[in-house]
Amino acid sequence: MESDPLHAFEEHLRYHSVLPFEVIPREGPNTPLDRELRLKRALGVLAAQTAFDDKRGEASDDLPLAPELMRLDAKLNHLIDLVGTLLTRAVGTPPAVPVEFNAWGITWRGDTAPSARGDEVFVRVHLEAHAALPLELPARMAEPKHAAEGIWQRAVFIDLGDTLTEGLERFVFRMHRRELADGKASQRSD
Repeated sequence: MESDPLHAFEEHLRYHSVLPFEVIPREGPNTPLDRELRLKRALGVLAAQTAFDDKRGEASDDLPLAPELMRLDAKLNHLIDLVGTLLTRAVGTPPAVPVEFNAWGITWRGDTAPSARGDEVFVRVHLEAHAALPLELPARMAEPKHAAEGIWQRAVFIDLGDTLTEGLERFVFRMHRRELADGKASQRSD
């Protein structure tokens, strides 16, 4: 990782979206076991998002069960959406705000900082496909950035480890690639 995380954040590709998002104080023990459990949960959220985002191939005539598998896949996706909706209603999600993040940090639009500069916090981002299970990452609050459209609060990630950093980089790249593909498809349809 680079020596200045804010500079690295600004210089690298970022995922931009409007997502349910919250910042919570980092309290209590921070044992190696706690860090390992958070890492595994975050990797699981990214893996689930990847699975939901994968494009399904067209049915092949070579596979006699392909139509049945596609129906089963549709039923499972519907069931997952239903469970996600029920969990979201039961637990609730924070309000959606404009966010940008990559493997180095996160920024979100907000007039007031949830914590002081230098404080350690957890940021929770509810990704679209799995809104009931947030991506929870440890971070340190940084100086807000003032822009024409308002104040952007910022935090740099800490204690992610190489595996989670790489997972976030892949996620951001995949989302960028999908955005480009969607843009090309809409240009062709115009």
